[in-house]
Amino acid sequence: MLLLDFSSSEPEIRPYDSSAFNSTSIREQTNYTMNGNIHPIDPNILTNQRHDPLTVEVRTLSTDHTVGSTLELECRVRGMYTTINWFFNSDTPLVSDNRHYRILHNNTLIVYDLTTNDSGDYRC
Repeated sequence: MLLLDFSSSEPEIRPYDSSAFNSTSIREQTNYTMNGNIHPIDPNILTNQRHDPLTVEVRTLSTDHTVGSTLELECRVRGMYTTINWFFNSDTPLVSDNRHYRILHNNTLIVYDLTTNDSGDYRC
């Protein structure tokens, strides 16, 4: 959901407001109509270039997903981003401990020595 505050002269858009929107507001005889997509960028980055929307694709690189095997998941990200985190069954990021979980510089997650407890939802 995108919330815009029209109480000031300009609406405030925050980085986490990335969204498609269609909104109309009438305030003090002034009609505001906006349509389109918002893809805010970090205000600390100065640029005049248009940025494409962020797309994320997770691919399985390993083929054997049995107990004791190693799982490799690749996170491909297109668009402007700063940090990639991996999540397993929650909103708490996985931590690379190099024993069970390892996150490589190319955003690939490796899960060593799979157990039945490793079954679930992996997101990046």
